[in-house]
Amino acid sequence: MSFSKEPSDYQPTQIEQAKMDKIVKGLMAKDDWVKSKRIEEVMSMPSSEVRAYVNHIRQQGIPIVSSSKGYKYTTDPAEIEQCLAHMYSRARAIKEAATGLQTAYKILTGLQLQQEPGLFDDVMDNAK
Repeated sequence: MSFSKEPSDYQPTQIEQAKMDKIVKGLMAKDDWVKSKRIEEVMSMPSSEVRAYVNHIRQQGIPIVSSSKGYKYTTDPAEIEQCLAHMYSRARAIKEAATGLQTAYKILTGLQLQQEPGLFDDVMDNAK
């Protein structure tokens, strides 16, 4: 499975859509957190694939939150806010790591690597 960066560019196959539907229905049926390991077992897929499916499900606007407790379908704005805060924190850390790596590249090559325009703008605006 290879989802594109833009959710509108990707049309899941019937099998992929069925898997996403099964994940959503399974999470909606529980009023509690479900560990990734349990989803992996039920769906017979590796953790990386579970993450990719959950990512695409979220891009469709379905409120799946995550924490160290696992994944959960929620309609609680506070749980969504908490998950978003964690995601924005991770985005800031990724931006800082990318900036450090660009610095290393410049030191090693003497060349300035071009950052993809606007790559972090939206994320960082929302993280404030």
